[in-house]
Amino acid sequence: YSLTITVVTLLLVTSSLVQLVEGLPYHEAVYFVITTLATVGFGDISPKTPLGRLTVLCMIVAGAVAIPVQVAQLNTLLGDRNVTLGSVPKSKKEPVVIVNAKLK
Repeated sequence: YSLTITVVTLLLVTSSLVQLVEGLPYHEAVYFVITTLATVGFGDISPKTPLGRLTVLCMIVAGAVAIPVQVAQLNTLLGDRNVTLGSVPKSKKEPVVIVNAKLK
């Protein structure tokens, strides 16, 4: 969940900052932040003021650092997860047959 929280927080905070600094409507600020963080950057919206450029620069650096760290942590968690299917008891008397079915 930390990856989702990181991305949503970064999106909401930077969209608010871009809206405040550049005077864009909020939906355009969100669109701008998403296209910038996704490295698409269509160029139809760009920061015009020096403070806006500094804000976007900080957003890009924060996204370039925070998102890969969170993805690496998620990858580690998924890689460390042990999947156990259980154990079959060792018996010399009779063989054990395990049957699994999904009944509706």
